[in-house]
Amino acid sequence: MNEKIETTDQAVRYFHNLLLRVPLSLEHQTWLTAFLNREFGTKDIRTSITYLEGASSDARSFNYEHP
Repeated sequence: MNEKIETTDQAVRYFHNLLLRVPLSLEHQTWLTAFLNREFGTKDIRTSITYLEGASSDARSFNYEHP
């Protein structure tokens, strides 16, 4: 990823262009950005990386055999 992505809005646009063939409506893009802002607690992608590292660690320690 050579793009300089600093905000959640830029991240949504980047992955939209990278992964989707059908354009998202502005309403959907706005919703996705707001969702990321709420989940990360910030619009700053660099700050949110620590959130993602914690989530990754939690997923690795999850016991998949737990009933």
